[in-house]
Amino acid sequence: MSKSSKSGRKEAMTSSDETMVALGKLRDEILKEFKTAGDFRKSSKPGGKEVMTPSDETLVALGKLRDEILKEFKTAFKQLEDKLDQINDKVDKHAEHLSRIDSTSEDLESCVRYLETLCSSLEGKSNKLLSKMVDLENRSRRCNIRILGLPEANEKGSTVKVFAEFLCELFGKDLLPKPPKLERAHRVYVPPGILGSRPRPVILCFHQYQIE
Repeated sequence: MSKSSKSGRKEAMTSSDETMVALGKLRDEILKEFKTAGDFRKSSKPGGKEVMTPSDETLVALGKLRDEILKEFKTAFKQLEDKLDQINDKVDKHAEHLSRIDSTSEDLESCVRYLETLCSSLEGKSNKLLSKMVDLENRSRRCNIRILGLPEANEKGSTVKVFAEFLCELFGKDLLPKPPKLERAHRVYVPPGILGSRPRPVILCFHQYQIE
């Protein structure tokens, strides 16, 4: 329950309490009137019996009190009706606000479902691109060979020419009558101290896959 509804109910209860106090005062006035206006008249009924009847002043006073009571009741009920109308208006406003919240929540749920679908689609595309990238990287390495344990000599000049001549000497002129055509040749960069005394690996990239 909202604070506005609680405050409206509290105000309505306060008005009802005021009405009860007013009615209590009227009750006390009636009792006082009966005690002070004790001028009852004797009247005779058929059969010779005498009964006590209230005087005209007492009847007038009771009529006035009755009118005041009715007036107080009408005023109290009017105040209660006004308070109830205010409470109903606040409840209607809260209901309208909740309806807007529900509509906004449904819109947000639709957006979340769309974003989830989009993320799933993008994830699939990302996996496909990653697979293609790995495949292209592997294909780009098929012209490469790696040589391990080759001592690091004074490799002066063009490393491509040095390692091409080394391959020709290694396999002999029967297999390589002339030095193969290399695109790149270099030793792998390794931070000092990792390999110890071992020589760094050599990477050779052949110009043609068939020669490799």
